[in-house]
Amino acid sequence: MKERIKFYRHSISAEFLRLIALAAVCACLLFAGLGTVSSFVIQSHFENEEYVQKKNAEQIEELVRYIEKHNVSVTEKEQLTKWMKKHPILSMQVFKDGTLQYDSAYPDLEDTWSVDQDDYYGWQTYYKVEFADGNADVFISGYYGYQFSIVSMIVRILLAVFLFLVIIVLGIRRTIRYIRRLSSEIAILESGDLDYEITVSGQNELADLARGLNTMRVSLKERMENEARLMQNHANLITEMSHDLRTPLTSVLVYTEILKKHAYRDEEQLQQYIEKIEAKGIQMKKRTDNLFEYALSGSEHGRKTCTETFTDAFYERISDMCAYLEEKNFEMNVALDKVPKQAMVEIDAEYLDRVFDNIVSNIVKYGDNTAPIEISSEVSDNVVRLVFENQILKNSPYADSSNIGLKNIENMMHSMGGSSEAGEDGNTFHVVLKFPIGKDDLALSPS
Repeated sequence: MKERIKFYRHSISAEFLRLIALAAVCACLLFAGLGTVSSFVIQSHFENEEYVQKKNAEQIEELVRYIEKHNVSVTEKEQLTKWMKKHPILSMQVFKDGTLQYDSAYPDLEDTWSVDQDDYYGWQTYYKVEFADGNADVFISGYYGYQFSIVSMIVRILLAVFLFLVIIVLGIRRTIRYIRRLSSEIAILESGDLDYEITVSGQNELADLARGLNTMRVSLKERMENEARLMQNHANLITEMSHDLRTPLTSVLVYTEILKKHAYRDEEQLQQYIEKIEAKGIQMKKRTDNLFEYALSGSEHGRKTCTETFTDAFYERISDMCAYLEEKNFEMNVALDKVPKQAMVEIDAEYLDRVFDNIVSNIVKYGDNTAPIEISSEVSDNVVRLVFENQILKNSPYADSSNIGLKNIENMMHSMGGSSEAGEDGNTFHVVLKFPIGKDDLALSPS
């Protein structure tokens, strides 16, 4: 109930009623103030004794001319009334021999009566006027400020109405100006600038509308940012997976070329190559399945790391890497003895395969096969490090690389709870993989 009362108190209707009340009060005050001024002017000028005597004398002179022209006698009340109708602001009484003959207030009165002039109009000045039937005393007075009073009244009314309308217009103009501002700010939002904040002014319905627009703006901005982020993640994942498919596919082509040329020692090596082709094919199938999963659901299924010994996690993968790179005429120097073979590490098998594939892909594209590839390991601070170093091929396209492979390595290492580093030292390029030691082997120290 209180909220409803508060709403109505700050509504546009309530504001408009308050505006009307304010305008009415101001108009009345102006009207009253001007009335006081006009009354002062009338009293100080039009009711001034000297001015009144002057105007009375002028009216008497005009009456005398009228009497002479029409030969009016004291008893000819109709003639006197006719002259009085032309002077509605005047009041006149005519006495002859102490008897009231005519009173403009009662022009149709037939009877006359004796009156002591001094007692009846002793405070006024009377004039001796010669009528057709003799002299008479004429008392005359007038409201000579009448015309000024009428004009003053009209001016006061007009000014009060004008002030009333001005206050109303100015009050409404403020609201209209705010509406125009909201309209222009909405146009800014429509142009796509969702960072622009709508101006909130007051507590009425328009202010509520502005606050609602701001809330909608923030919500829409967050939604668009989320959609853009999801689309970017979608594009990044597809790019990463597409990149990751190239390395096993290249390996398959290399092994196929070896089989095609019969470049193998014996049936055992032939079988090894066939198994490698099969393993790479399975690996490619998993990655394409993951790609389809992401295309359908918009995200990869949650992945879990497992704990394996250093030997199980890396020896076979490094052996396959060396065999493949040796086929590409690279010389390999491997030193893994600084980490105990039974040291436990946290890995994700599929991610680890993809990490190694990306490292191999980078070496093949940018590595100099005239210098050996160095692979080493170390352990410290409960972290196992694998270090890969190679010389950068002169005139290689490495400087123009998009580094997608390195980004893939970084993302996947992060997903496994580890991290990676990559950089150059002169003409040497290195990649360092950091794996967390398994929870059951945290007290591990270098051998």
